[in-house]
Amino acid sequence: MYKQYINGKTWEQEIIDYYNHKHYFVYKVPTENSGTVFDIIAIRKGSALMIECKHIEGDKLYFKGSGLYKKKDEINHFVDTTGNNLYIYVKSDTTGTWWTTWVKAREKLEKQGYLTKEDCYSCNLTLH
Repeated sequence: MYKQYINGKTWEQEIIDYYNHKHYFVYKVPTENSGTVFDIIAIRKGSALMIECKHIEGDKLYFKGSGLYKKKDEINHFVDTTGNNLYIYVKSDTTGTWWTTWVKAREKLEKQGYLTKEDCYSCNLTLH
């Protein structure tokens, strides 16, 4: 469990570093705040990305095992009331990095119970 926690925090930091390098204002939402809808907000030129970070060991991001299921009502409320989307960035030990949005993933997560890289977009966060 501790290893997964460290891997998750490392993944969050990679995303923070990437967007900082791209000249975004990046803020990590403190995990002490209960009910947080997302982990990171990245803001630049009048737009904002709300990012949820997930690290997985296998090739599937399971809906019920990822924490997304527990906060689906909060995420739905956020998306529906603000007109914004939530970006889900996944780092898999077996399939690399990929991302999707809540709006795109919601139905698949509810019906299938998980997401794979094939359900999402490839992601390259290397700093140039």
